[in-house]
Amino acid sequence: MINHCIWHHNQTYAASVLYLYLPCRGFPIVSVALQPAPSGSQNQQLIQFDQVPYHAPRSYMVGLPFYPEMYCNDWTDDAQDSSWWIPMAFKTLGSNTVQWHSFSNCSSNITSSVPHNGWVMANAGRYGFYRVNYSEPLWNALAAAAADGKHVSSIDFAGLLDDAYSLSLVRQLNITVFLSLTKALGERFAPERAPWGIALGWLQRMSDVLSTAAYGANGDKWKGCLANLKKYVTDELTTPFIAKVQVPGQAEPGLSFKVNPKDSPELRMMRPQVLTAAGFLGHQQIMDEAVTVLKQVAAGQTVLSPDVTKAVYSLAVGSGDSAAYETVQKLYEQATDPAEGERALQALARASTASTITKTLEFALSPSVRSQDVSSLLAGLAKQGGLGFNMTWEFILTKAGDIQAKYGGGEYNTQG
Repeated sequence: MINHCIWHHNQTYAASVLYLYLPCRGFPIVSVALQPAPSGSQNQQLIQFDQVPYHAPRSYMVGLPFYPEMYCNDWTDDAQDSSWWIPMAFKTLGSNTVQWHSFSNCSSNITSSVPHNGWVMANAGRYGFYRVNYSEPLWNALAAAAADGKHVSSIDFAGLLDDAYSLSLVRQLNITVFLSLTKALGERFAPERAPWGIALGWLQRMSDVLSTAAYGANGDKWKGCLANLKKYVTDELTTPFIAKVQVPGQAEPGLSFKVNPKDSPELRMMRPQVLTAAGFLGHQQIMDEAVTVLKQVAAGQTVLSPDVTKAVYSLAVGSGDSAAYETVQKLYEQATDPAEGERALQALARASTASTITKTLEFALSPSVRSQDVSSLLAGLAKQGGLGFNMTWEFILTKAGDIQAKYGGGEYNTQG
């Protein structure tokens, strides 16, 4: 009977909590700002929380700005657009204790011990399903604090990066906030996959967009922007991190293509991700090292760990070195292990020069490539943006008949 009562109580409580979320669409953005507390104490400040929905109102037109008064409870009569009940976990400068505050109104204020010019970080531990925006002073303070892992954990740093970029996509924040946050990546020398994975994904997306714009109107302007982005990433982020990262069990600091079987799973996943992105975002030394390692593999002088095989192949092909391209193509054709063949084929899609892109496009229709692999190969080329996108699209338009014939005629898969 007692167990039944406890179960019934928990079920009722869970249902009441879920009801606060299920009728609502999307998820909220919580905006956070600090104001002087009425008491006037330097160590007491007022934390102001405001919530708005992440999605735009139905009347939103592309090009219109976003205003808080367009949101919350008063921009629509639809019950699905009412405010959320938000359990907020937050931390402040000078305290490692996670504090909690819940609210369901559009705004809520609490007084907390925050030093003058200090900061507050919401959604600490990333438990909540919502984005967080901050006032400009708080973003600046958090960008400075992120350089120290003792203040901002790996998972919280990743959350800050993801929130900043995602908010820029819906025009709630300038992209410079995200870029300011990334500066801390070059100042934290622990192998942290979460923040690097988030940041590099978005930085690569920016690079792909700028690369495509560089081949359109005002191309020279966008080429300059792309060059500046790659220089920033290389000089401020990847070069210092790759040179100074402290790898457990390794006598000297630094990240290379050499893999220790005793490395942690996080490090083993981070290594190829960082090295690959670093090379394609302008780190020429990493590109050159990949070409050298590939030559050693081809000569039988070394054996690659599966952890970094795809990274080495992709970087070597992306370097534009024709001999490296031929080596990877041969590795694909001679592969007896399906996984090895897949890694080599995906690497061929990272061709970056007109000559190697042409080779990959022609190779896609050769007997060596299975019909079911053609779409992924073409999509991989186009996904790079810029020259890869333009040449792939032209190829599809001019070779549509040959592509259809590759699939045996009739309807065929065009997913990529």
